Amino acid sequence: MRRNIDITTVAGLSLGLLGVLRLGRDITAPMAVHGTYTIAPTSGTGGHCLWALLADSILAVTQSGERVEVRLGRRAVRLDGHLTGNRLSAEGALPAIGACPTGKLIRFEGLAIRAGQQMRLDASLRAECVACGSLTFAASRPSRAPRSGS
Repeated sequence: MRRNIDITTVAGLSLGLLGVLRLGRDITAPMAVHGTYTIAPTSGTGGHCLWALLADSILAVTQSGERVEVRLGRRAVRLDGHLTGNRLSAEGALPAIGACPTGKLIRFEGLAIRAGQQMRLDASLRAECVACGSLTFAASRPSRAPRSGS
């Protein structure tokens, strides 16, 4: 009796594992966009507030699957969003900067482009604040150093 239960359990677990593997074989991981990027503004009508957010030319992206968090500059303004294919979208609240109204919505839109080990984001920031306007920029993540033994 005990042996029949053991065989049934092993067979059931094996079939379950095969089913999970079969269902998951077409699932692909989202593009890896996490890391620290260096920003080079390209154009825009951005007022003082948007330029101030990017003053130290740093943008950091953390990622968990398709969920992303974008942090802007030394003020570490946090924008929450998602990654769909190679498109990033995130939004958050404008912090107190000069005369700009606090709490207005900031939107980040980016297109991730991989070239070998190099990652680039062609991105824009737009704020609800009329004085803030919009700003487009390119951000690049340096290539990673090769692992030892590679």
